[in-house]
Amino acid sequence: MNKPFTLALLLGFIGGSTRATDRVVGASSIYPTIGDALAASSDGDRILLEPGTYTESLSISKSVTLLPNQEGTRPTVDGPITIANADGKRVVIIGIRCTGFMIKSGTYTARTEVELIGSRIDRLIDLRDPFIHVELLRDTISCQVSLSSGTVIGNEIPGCQPAGEGVAGVIVQGPTALADELWVIGNSIGTSAPGLSVSIASDSRFHVENNYVRGLAGYPAVSVQRPGVMPLPPICSVLNNTFYQIGASNTIPAVNVAPNILVRNNALIDYSVPGGGGFNVPVTMLAIHTATGAPSLGSPLINAGDPDPRYLDLDLTTNDVGCYGGSNSRANFTTPMGSAVVGFMHAPRVVAQNQPVIINAVGFDR
Repeated sequence: MNKPFTLALLLGFIGGSTRATDRVVGASSIYPTIGDALAASSDGDRILLEPGTYTESLSISKSVTLLPNQEGTRPTVDGPITIANADGKRVVIIGIRCTGFMIKSGTYTARTEVELIGSRIDRLIDLRDPFIHVELLRDTISCQVSLSSGTVIGNEIPGCQPAGEGVAGVIVQGPTALADELWVIGNSIGTSAPGLSVSIASDSRFHVENNYVRGLAGYPAVSVQRPGVMPLPPICSVLNNTFYQIGASNTIPAVNVAPNILVRNNALIDYSVPGGGGFNVPVTMLAIHTATGAPSLGSPLINAGDPDPRYLDLDLTTNDVGCYGGSNSRANFTTPMGSAVVGFMHAPRVVAQNQPVIINAVGFDR
């Protein structure tokens, strides 16, 4: 017998309903510099960059979208980008390379959104502020990312070059005035240098899932410092990650377990097992392909996770422990992106009969 169900779908497609004017930037265009286009823009405008390098220090204070004018190209901003006095605005950057850093300046009193999609930042991102929500979707951020609220999904964070400038990592520091849950999903952290991994000093609800983290010796792969204590039951999760401590023994726990955090189905290389069991599996580096974190042929991580249906792999087999297991598998974030893509979708695996299925998706369309 067919069972009725309701589907509620929320799609966050970027760069659609609010744009007013497209302003093309290039040597033969009306606007030879990005700064000229920004000065002429109003909230909702798009700034389309012709291929090339723009040697500018950008200061963005309006709700604008920056993206290439030609699909398949990646214009370069040779200089820093500052989100400056953009209180209450929404800044979207798609498919751009920035050789400098991205920071904020000014005072913020209303929700402000900064979205970076399919782009590359050669130095650090530091957008910590109680009112700034940061969304990073399938970017390459060479150094660490610092934020107070946001989603960090499917990114490559390999570490600064030269290494003396810093190491890779995702640093979350409160306080935040925003109610959003924090998502750190499907990222590769620390390739050219070991990472400071994931550090969360916030009371926000968080989910750290399916990341491949090469950690700095002597530090947990996920460090949690909670100013307060979240209520029961566990509403924060550290699931299906692969944690690899470079150059150290297994005396450091992969996660410094704080109250009410679910730690489950993680692969641990040279880390000790967090308290509570939870199908967290210690293995040697031979169990994975060290370049990607994927299980190697015959790996003891295959089908070694919690068999509960909410953790099943995409092919509905028992959960593979590590970053390629479960529905948020790292494989979701390694395929090429096109001009339109849903970059991340979250849906419950278990739903009570006659209850709605809530699906949240994040994506964009040029």
